[in-house]
Amino acid sequence: FIVIGTAMGMLLRFQCAGLKSMSRTAAGPNAISLKEGDFIVSMDVFQTQKHSHILLVTELGYGKRVEESALRTSKRGGHGSVGTKFKPDWADRLASVCCCSADDEAMIITRNGVVVRQAVAKISEQGRMATGVLVQNIE
Repeated sequence: FIVIGTAMGMLLRFQCAGLKSMSRTAAGPNAISLKEGDFIVSMDVFQTQKHSHILLVTELGYGKRVEESALRTSKRGGHGSVGTKFKPDWADRLASVCCCSADDEAMIITRNGVVVRQAVAKISEQGRMATGVLVQNIE
Protein backbone atom coordinates (compact mmCIF):
# COMPACT_ATOMS: atom_id res chain seq x y z
CA PHE A 1 0.00 0.00 0.00
CA ILE A 2 0.95 3.64 -0.41
CA VAL A 3 -0.02 6.04 2.39
CA ILE A 4 -0.23 9.78 1.69
CA GLY A 5 -0.77 12.43 4.39
CA THR A 6 -1.88 16.04 4.02
CA ALA A 7 -1.30 19.05 6.26
CA MET A 8 -4.95 19.07 7.36
CA GLY A 9 -4.61 15.53 8.76
CA MET A 10 -6.16 13.51 5.93
CA LEU A 11 -4.70 10.10 5.06
CA LEU A 12 -5.20 8.15 1.85
CA ARG A 13 -4.18 4.51 1.51
CA PHE A 14 -4.29 2.83 -1.89
CA GLN A 15 -2.74 -0.22 -3.50
CA CYS A 16 0.45 -0.01 -5.55
CA ALA A 17 -1.00 -2.46 -8.07
CA GLY A 18 -3.13 0.29 -9.60
CA LEU A 19 -0.06 2.28 -10.65
CA LYS A 20 1.64 1.83 -14.00
CA SER A 21 5.10 2.94 -14.98
CA MET A 22 5.38 6.13 -17.00
CA SER A 23 8.12 8.09 -18.70
CA ARG A 24 10.28 10.53 -16.78
CA THR A 25 8.56 13.54 -18.35
CA ALA A 26 5.00 12.35 -17.65
CA ALA A 27 3.03 14.22 -14.98
CA GLY A 28 1.64 10.99 -13.54
CA PRO A 29 -1.80 10.23 -12.12
CA ASN A 30 -3.55 12.16 -9.35
CA ALA A 31 -2.84 10.49 -6.02
CA ILE A 32 -5.19 12.45 -3.73
CA SER A 33 -7.81 15.18 -4.12
CA LEU A 34 -6.93 18.14 -1.90
CA LYS A 35 -9.24 20.65 -0.26
CA GLU A 36 -8.50 24.33 -0.72
CA GLY A 37 -5.44 25.33 1.33
CA ASP A 38 -4.35 21.72 1.92
CA PHE A 39 -1.14 20.14 0.59
CA ILE A 40 0.72 16.84 0.76
CA VAL A 41 3.29 16.67 3.57
CA SER A 42 4.45 13.08 3.45
CA MET A 43 4.15 9.71 1.74
CA ASP A 44 5.38 6.24 2.63
CA VAL A 45 5.08 2.68 1.36
CA PHE A 46 3.35 0.31 3.77
CA GLN A 47 4.71 -3.24 3.56
CA THR A 48 2.26 -5.60 5.25
CA GLN A 49 4.90 -8.16 6.26
CA LYS A 50 7.17 -5.47 7.75
CA HIS A 51 4.91 -2.73 9.17
CA SER A 52 1.96 -2.76 11.55
CA HIS A 53 1.29 0.93 12.32
CA ILE A 54 1.38 4.39 10.80
CA LEU A 55 3.21 7.03 12.86
CA LEU A 56 1.81 10.56 12.64
CA VAL A 57 3.69 13.61 13.97
CA THR A 58 2.40 17.20 13.91
CA GLU A 59 4.25 20.51 13.66
CA LEU A 60 3.62 21.24 17.35
CA GLY A 61 5.29 17.95 18.35
CA TYR A 62 2.24 15.76 18.95
CA GLY A 63 2.33 12.21 17.70
CA LYS A 64 0.53 8.90 17.76
CA ARG A 65 0.53 5.47 16.19
CA VAL A 66 -2.54 4.38 14.22
CA GLU A 67 -3.17 0.77 13.32
CA GLU A 68 -3.00 0.12 9.62
CA SER A 69 -6.41 -1.57 9.71
CA ALA A 70 -8.01 1.69 10.95
CA LEU A 71 -7.56 3.21 7.48
CA ARG A 72 -9.80 2.07 4.70
CA THR A 73 -8.24 1.26 1.34
CA SER A 74 -9.39 3.76 -1.27
CA LYS A 75 -8.77 4.36 -4.92
CA ARG A 76 -6.32 6.92 -6.19
CA GLY A 77 -7.73 10.42 -6.40
CA GLY A 78 -9.96 10.15 -3.33
CA HIS A 79 -10.06 12.63 -0.44
CA GLY A 80 -8.89 10.05 2.09
CA SER A 81 -10.05 9.71 5.67
CA VAL A 82 -9.27 11.71 8.82
CA GLY A 83 -5.94 10.55 10.22
CA THR A 84 -5.70 12.93 13.14
CA LYS A 85 -7.78 15.65 14.75
CA PHE A 86 -6.41 19.03 15.80
CA LYS A 87 -7.57 21.16 18.72
CA PRO A 88 -9.66 24.07 17.39
CA ASP A 89 -7.59 26.76 19.09
CA TRP A 90 -4.20 25.38 17.96
CA ALA A 91 -2.55 26.31 14.68
CA ASP A 92 -1.25 22.78 14.15
CA ARG A 93 -0.73 20.76 10.97
CA LEU A 94 0.47 17.28 10.16
CA ALA A 95 4.23 17.22 9.57
CA SER A 96 5.09 13.59 8.88
CA VAL A 97 3.58 10.21 8.08
CA CYS A 98 5.75 7.14 8.51
CA CYS A 99 4.97 3.42 8.32
CA CYS A 100 6.52 1.54 11.23
CA SER A 101 6.41 -1.47 13.51
CA ALA A 102 6.57 -1.58 17.31
CA ASP A 103 10.27 -2.47 17.40
CA ASP A 104 11.35 0.50 15.22
CA GLU A 105 12.87 3.76 16.43
CA ALA A 106 11.95 7.24 15.22
CA MET A 107 14.18 10.30 14.98
CA ILE A 108 12.43 13.62 15.40
CA ILE A 109 14.37 16.72 14.35
CA THR A 110 13.16 20.26 15.01
CA ARG A 111 13.97 23.40 13.02
CA ASN A 112 16.22 24.48 15.89
CA GLY A 113 18.38 21.39 15.40
CA VAL A 114 17.19 19.38 18.42
CA VAL A 115 17.32 15.67 17.60
CA VAL A 116 15.46 13.05 19.65
CA ARG A 117 15.56 9.31 19.02
CA GLN A 118 12.64 7.46 20.54
CA ALA A 119 11.30 3.92 20.46
CA VAL A 120 8.10 3.82 18.43
CA ALA A 121 6.54 1.47 21.01
CA LYS A 122 6.70 4.31 23.58
CA ILE A 123 4.47 6.51 21.41
CA SER A 124 0.89 5.62 22.30
CA GLU A 125 -1.39 3.83 19.89
CA GLN A 126 -4.58 5.82 19.40
CA GLY A 127 -7.56 6.00 17.09
CA ARG A 128 -7.83 8.19 14.03
CA MET A 129 -9.92 10.83 15.82
CA ALA A 130 -7.43 11.41 18.67
CA THR A 131 -4.99 14.33 18.82
CA GLY A 132 -2.03 12.31 20.07
CA VAL A 133 0.50 12.82 22.85
CA LEU A 134 3.38 15.27 23.11
CA VAL A 135 6.33 13.45 21.55
CA GLN A 136 8.75 16.39 21.29
CA ASN A 137 8.61 19.78 22.96
CA ILE A 138 9.15 22.23 20.12
CA GLU A 139 10.03 25.32 22.17
